[in-house]
Amino acid sequence: AKALLRGIVPLFFYNMRGYTLIELLIVIGVIAVLSTIVIFRFSSVDQYAAVNNASATITHDIRQVVTNAEQGRLLNGVAVFGYGIHFLYQNNNAHYILYANPSNVSEMQFKDGESSIIADRDFVETESLPNIQIDKCDSTPCDLFLPTDQRTIFLGGIAAIQDLNLKIQNKKTKEERTLVFDYQTSQVHEE
Repeated sequence: AKALLRGIVPLFFYNMRGYTLIELLIVIGVIAVLSTIVIFRFSSVDQYAAVNNASATITHDIRQVVTNAEQGRLLNGVAVFGYGIHFLYQNNNAHYILYANPSNVSEMQFKDGESSIIADRDFVETESLPNIQIDKCDSTPCDLFLPTDQRTIFLGGIAAIQDLNLKIQNKKTKEERTLVFDYQTSQVHEE
């Protein structure tokens, strides 16, 4: 019977004993290297997404402030003097507040205890979340303020005569986005 099977079934099936330990270790090593490459690829995608999300959030918030001011939108049924964004740093964390100044507060910037906070955004600086730097603000905190009765934009309490640049940077990957707020058109675009 063996002689009959030898003619039908190739010889290497009879001599096969399985894989050697070295062959198995090589396969495991190749799988480990490939999985490491995939993991690093996906982690950089997450960090890229963090900068994009921060950019989209800030752009949306600036547009919301502009729209509220241009339409003279009431806050809780009360007329407001204007709307703004208060940029500041706390413990090296980028942080900003969307606020409205009631009509009795005729300041062009955030007043703690007097301004009405609409939203509070905190971009905690970790390895993957971005750091936000505000260009053309001489001091921190810095305010972008739009009164409801005029088309003037105030930067740090002074009428703006140039665009506001917001640089969003991931400190780990050094990836950057720059948002430009055009003071003449009240538009935000990415540079």
